[in-house]
Amino acid sequence: MVTYYNIQFYKNEKWVDFSDVKYTQWEDPNDTRSAMYHLKKYKRSYKEPFRIIDKANNIIPYTD
Repeated sequence: MVTYYNIQFYKNEKWVDFSDVKYTQWEDPNDTRSAMYHLKKYKRSYKEPFRIIDKANNIIPYTD
């Protein structure tokens, strides 16, 4: 079973998905299918609070 991850932002008092893309990996910062890759790539421009969730809406801890 594949676990999917997504990045969400807190906008207008609710959590919204970063995109329709569901990343198939979390850990690899060099893999374009990885949520970590996209988070590191775009993090400098993020102004809203964000979180990573998996398919079951569990929050995945993130540390820089």
